[in-house]
Amino acid sequence: MNARKLIFILLIFIGWNTVQAQEVWTLKQCIDTVQVYNKTLKINRNHISISQQKEKEAKANLIPKVTANADECTQSAST
Repeated sequence: MNARKLIFILLIFIGWNTVQAQEVWTLKQCIDTVQVYNKTLKINRNHISISQQKEKEAKANLIPKVTANADECTQSAST
């Protein structure tokens, strides 16, 4: 019976030290951490970047393109 009490007291003591050793985070720290490590958020940011690039490409295709070709044409006079 005494061994059980001793083990129980040791577990409570170890658990209490673990709880006290934990760092308390602010809401801003939590949000910053989520923004850095959240894979879905990273994927969505990449999709936004890709969409913005596609939009730039589409707008660039609306600009008229001017091309000019010139052929040199020479005629020789036969006399």
